[in-house]
Amino acid sequence: MQRQILTVHEHLGRGTLSFANGTTAEYNSEIPALTRDLELLSVQTGRKVTGAVLYPQMPYLRYSHPGEYDVSTDQINRSFFAMVDRWKAPFAQYPFIYLRVKDPFPVNRGLLERYRGRYWGIKMHLDAECADVGLLLSSDVLTLAQEFHLPITVHGSRAGGMLDFPKIRDSLFEEISRRQIRFNIAHAGFLHPEAAIAQIPDTVYFDLSPLGIIRDQYLLQHQSQAQLFDALLKIFENHPTAVMYGGDYPYNCQVWEDGSRHGLDRKEELTLLQQFLTSVTAEQKDAFYCQNAQAFLGL
Repeated sequence: MQRQILTVHEHLGRGTLSFANGTTAEYNSEIPALTRDLELLSVQTGRKVTGAVLYPQMPYLRYSHPGEYDVSTDQINRSFFAMVDRWKAPFAQYPFIYLRVKDPFPVNRGLLERYRGRYWGIKMHLDAECADVGLLLSSDVLTLAQEFHLPITVHGSRAGGMLDFPKIRDSLFEEISRRQIRFNIAHAGFLHPEAAIAQIPDTVYFDLSPLGIIRDQYLLQHQSQAQLFDALLKIFENHPTAVMYGGDYPYNCQVWEDGSRHGLDRKEELTLLQQFLTSVTAEQKDAFYCQNAQAFLGL
């Protein structure tokens, strides 16, 4: 029987970052392009893609011209779910609804009611909102996740950011554990050194996406690829039921404000990932590629 893969981090829609120097970066994920990317995922891993967790494009407050960020959360979700409906994918789709912590509680509850039956979880991006963990707690989104029995994915920050791993651990782990909320720290917290060694609730997960950008963070900090692999091995060994595969298309290849290019395309990234995976067991690979994602989604 062919082994399976369930990717927990892909985007659908069109996105633009507008920088202060007048340049822009386009991040467009149309259905045909993402379909081809996931076909490549199956070919290169030798695994059947059985599902994909899908997120909408989310505007960034700091990277938007006046008016660009003002699109309502309802408009973002309406456009996203219409695109999901058009995609006749040959695998299961697990779309997540986007909620903003700066939206009033009745707005977020209303969105969950309006789109009920069309989503599998909640996606939050505090960096895009320029919001901190205190706003997440005061927004009562955790209350909604518990009430609606939904997992949450949050965009983890780089070290020192508004939602880096120590801030998530210190401010959220107790509440997540108390409420038994399945909680995915996207981008594996950019492999903050404390993430691999920390005690985490059994409902906390890490999606390893996009590996090329995580690698570039290591290189920019004058660390080597060998050190990256050491950090990956620690998180696989210490949190074997938590780490999951994700590609973060189209943000796996990025153009930054200074014009520099970062990340890897899917084929390059999978080559890098497969180099690392030679150091883990077949059981660990199966958990990483599929089983942990199934647990996160409650399948």
